Amino acid sequence: MLYSVLWLIFLAVPTIQHGMMCWPYIRAHPGDPQNGWTLARRRFNDVIGGGKCHGLKPATVLTPPLKPGKTSIDYILTQTHLGNCTVYLDRGKGQEKIGFDATCGMQTPPYRSTINITLPNGNYRGVIRWLYETANGSGELFDSCADVTVSKTGSNARTQDSCNRTAMWWPETCKSGQSRCTFANGVSTGYQVCLGGYFYPKDCVPGTLCATTNGKATCKKRGT
Repeated sequence: MLYSVLWLIFLAVPTIQHGMMCWPYIRAHPGDPQNGWTLARRRFNDVIGGGKCHGLKPATVLTPPLKPGKTSIDYILTQTHLGNCTVYLDRGKGQEKIGFDATCGMQTPPYRSTINITLPNGNYRGVIRWLYETANGSGELFDSCADVTVSKTGSNARTQDSCNRTAMWWPETCKSGQSRCTFANGVSTGYQVCLGGYFYPKDCVPGTLCATTNGKATCKKRGT
């Protein structure tokens, strides 16, 4: 019930808010995750939108190090107006196109999906940018930017669609290092960890459930 209510609140927004990238973890205005990501999903090509990356400067890397090679990003569209989605990587020398979805704007919203990308070889820091370009004559553009590190010792593994849980943010700030189960102990397959002042969703490894130990959320084998 709680999830359903939060999801309806997440969708009940003006039509200028159409979508966002959910993974990797994106730059955000202070308080925006607690406010239904209303700024993150707003079109960026207007005065209030703030411009490319919503005017947000490079920030703390919140996503664990990624690994060169094939992986994917997750995104959600709460309104669609035809058009396509492109994924870029900027390593300080301009944008490189690393992924493309020609039909993302042609689906029935709310639409959650992934775009396959290929991260170039090497160890580096960069910005992954998701861009939705509408094609209904409105000229609207929507983007999200995620600061990332790529390392040969990194990992591209994750267990669930992060956009499925975008609406499950809690309306409060937090202190770095805090964590808690998404729902009650022993029934939740996910947990939340505080990064940059607000909670981000994490997944337990398949076959495990979240439990709180010494004030920290940990994932334990079912039945233990």
